[in-house]
Amino acid sequence: MNCCIRATRIRLRTCRIVDADLSKYFDTIPHSELMQCVARRIVDKHMLHAIKMWLKVPVEERDEKGKKRLTGGKDNDRGTPQGGVMTA
Repeated sequence: MNCCIRATRIRLRTCRIVDADLSKYFDTIPHSELMQCVARRIVDKHMLHAIKMWLKVPVEERDEKGKKRLTGGKDNDRGTPQGGVMTA
């Protein structure tokens, strides 16, 4: 047991560890809902358009055999590209 968990147990008298696999979460984010949330903080229509276009760009991936495949694209309405230049 590491010291951080031990310290938490002393203070809270309980220890809870949560293991969450977020690997597919970003593939399910609806673009319309995401853009509504972003638009609450960003009012620049040019920036909003750039973000919307970024969400629609196809992503080239390689499978375990090295074969290329495209995912996403203009017909896709959910998911966000991961590891791109706009990832924060």
